[in-house]
Amino acid sequence: MAGGSGYKRMRKDALVIALLKQHAAKGDITGTICAAPTILSDAGILNRKQYTSHPSVIDDLEDLVSNQAVVVDGETITSKGAGTATEFSLALVVKLRGRE
Repeated sequence: MAGGSGYKRMRKDALVIALLKQHAAKGDITGTICAAPTILSDAGILNRKQYTSHPSVIDDLEDLVSNQAVVVDGETITSKGAGTATEFSLALVVKLRGRE
């Protein structure tokens, strides 16, 4: 899930929140970049997880744990923004297909 200006609408969308909760409960991988980790936070998915996000939304997140470019915690992958998109993509590939 990408950030950008659309993240504000998605934070208010009950269907988006419900779908994220459903997928997380099944153990599916969730990946968010830029400001989109705020949506995972609203869905309660970031509780007790390490994560990162774009600096512009730090005040919207209760416990920003990491200042790293990309953080993988279990099935949750977060990234700071467009400048970290390659690292984020590679983390997704590793998670989906393995390091090889």
